[in-house]
Amino acid sequence: MKIEELINLSDNISNINFERITDFDSKKQLTDSFDIEYNNQHGVYIFEHNIEGIIYIGSSGKIDSQNKKTKQGIRLRILQGRFPYMISNSEIKYNYLNGKYNNNRHLRNLTIYFNNLEGNNFFTLPTVLEHFLIQLYYNETNKLTLINKKI
Repeated sequence: MKIEELINLSDNISNINFERITDFDSKKQLTDSFDIEYNNQHGVYIFEHNIEGIIYIGSSGKIDSQNKKTKQGIRLRILQGRFPYMISNSEIKYNYLNGKYNNNRHLRNLTIYFNNLEGNNFFTLPTVLEHFLIQLYYNETNKLTLINKKI
C-alpha cells in the first residue's frame, strides 16, 4: 500500500499534507536534505519503499503527565532512532533480535513522508495520528507494516 492509498481511506486525514524527502542514498544525504528546523517539531512520519509500499509508520513528540512533549523532534527521531529501526550509512536496518538487526533495505529505495502537527485542529497528539494510520493500514491489509512489528 502506498501513502496516497492510505490517506484516501479516511476523510479525517485527507487534509493533512505530508512533506517528502526523496533521492537520497546515504544517511549523510538524508541528513543534509532534512531541514534542521524539524529537530524540535513533532508529528508523524512514514517510510515508503518504492516497490513494497509503506514499511513503517512512526511519530515523535510523546506527551508526559505534565502535558510536555519530548524534546526529540521528527528529524532527530528519524535520523537517530535505534528501535525498531536504525538508519546506517546506506541502509535502514530493522528486525532487531539477539543483539543485531537482521534485515535491511537500501535508502535509495525509500521516500520519507512527514508532517508537523502544529496547528492541526483534529490531530494534536502525534501518537494518536500514528496509531490511526497504523489502524487504517491494518484494516486494509490485515497485517502490520514490515517494521511496525507490534502495537
